[in-house]
Amino acid sequence: DKYSKQLDDLNKSSNKKQKIVRTNQSNYKQIQDFQNKYKFKIQEKVIQSQNSNDNSKINTLNKEIINNLPKNIPKIEMEQIKKLVNNSTNTIYGCRNESSALEEFKKIKKCLTNDKQKKFEYKILEDNQTTFNLIGKIDALTEKNEVVEIKNRMKCLFKELRGYEKPQIMTYMYMNNSTKGYLVENYKKNKINNINIIDICYEDNYFEEKILTVLIKYYSFFKLFITNRYF
Repeated sequence: DKYSKQLDDLNKSSNKKQKIVRTNQSNYKQIQDFQNKYKFKIQEKVIQSQNSNDNSKINTLNKEIINNLPKNIPKIEMEQIKKLVNNSTNTIYGCRNESSALEEFKKIKKCLTNDKQKKFEYKILEDNQTTFNLIGKIDALTEKNEVVEIKNRMKCLFKELRGYEKPQIMTYMYMNNSTKGYLVENYKKNKINNINIIDICYEDNYFEEKILTVLIKYYSFFKLFITNRYF
């Protein structure tokens, strides 16, 4: 908060092109700041893309938004804007289609699941008066206590557990004391769900060796960073 305020004060005395868009703001606010900085308008198009339930149309609209941006935007900031546009639309699309993908999963596996996401909290460590917790929400749990994680794909089914998705579902399985889980891919085309289910077995000591050690290192870095203004 302290550094955010300093940056806001600095921005007030800078010309438009020197202003820095803070990344600890909402996607909506960041897009607004970029619009003011480079004098373009994409908010209406982004909302139009968010309101679509057709992933092909979303991809087309997002590509159109990016292609029509001013050409004088530096490459780094152009990448930021592109990421903001995609995140703003893909997140809403994914949330909107989670329930239908879950229903398809239950039909295929002939099982029952809980109806709402389940929240978990795991204490990583306690340092003086600071508690460092890992918090996650599981999309669903089967009646056999199996973790279900749903991924709504925008372009195609990957048909494999991606490297960046494995730590997520393994951690959920550890926090829930589950030995088995499912990554449910859903690619919606012509309003039809195309489902691919990847069975996952928990790997012994995965969380302790692959996740916990890294989180403790991260906390050490964060503590150093937050207490050293010259870092």
